[in-house]
Amino acid sequence: VLCHGTVFPALLVILRKDNHLEGLLGTVKAAPMAAVITFCLGFMMMAGRISGNRIRNAIATALVEFTRGVPTLLFIYFFFLVVPQGNSL
Repeated sequence: VLCHGTVFPALLVILRKDNHLEGLLGTVKAAPMAAVITFCLGFMMMAGRISGNRIRNAIATALVEFTRGVPTLLFIYFFFLVVPQGNSL
């Protein structure tokens, strides 16, 4: 922790318990909202897949197969790095 008699400032920020509690509370707040959004989107995709409408079925099938085929890490990179850049265009 010590380097030539000084403490790394970044390490002090990481070790503060307030930050851990803030992160936990943020996660607890975000998780139910993410669950509701995911359930609604999944329900819509399921309804589209079992729909008798060929166009709706094709769109839902394409979206489901696309999201199943793309690695999750690529979605994370896209939403954290690409989407915020779109605001400045």
